[in-house]
Amino acid sequence: MTRPLLRRLTHCALVLVPLAVPAHSMDATHLRTEVRVEHAMTLDAVAKEVPALREWVTVHAPGHPPRLVQGQWRLQRTMASVDAAHTAMADASSPLPLPDSGRAGEQISTAHASGEAVESWAFRVPHGDSSGRWDLMRYDFNAGAGGQR
Repeated sequence: MTRPLLRRLTHCALVLVPLAVPAHSMDATHLRTEVRVEHAMTLDAVAKEVPALREWVTVHAPGHPPRLVQGQWRLQRTMASVDAAHTAMADASSPLPLPDSGRAGEQISTAHASGEAVESWAFRVPHGDSSGRWDLMRYDFNAGAGGQR
């Protein structure tokens, strides 16, 4: 029973192969490579890196500075690199320190939790933006059932 199924699958594959685009008709100028590198870490509120992280969020999220003092920070940085995979990988050794500017498509998200309260920010450098400015895409604050601030 396995053989007839295998034969049917083989015939299906043979039927699909001629439908593939021939390699000589592809235009190499329209090909691009995109590599995404993601780095994440969790920090206790007393970690030496936290004051710089709090300051970065305060500067880049006007009107939405960190409210919570205690707890843990979760940081995630995603770098997109088009045709520069080695550069992106080299930059991904650590998400800290956070850069004042980034590359198009790069994202930083951070969350700070203390008890049931959670606040989070998501930043992104817009595609097509050569300035490297970080735009605040989302801010959330949930005080939790206890209403902690």
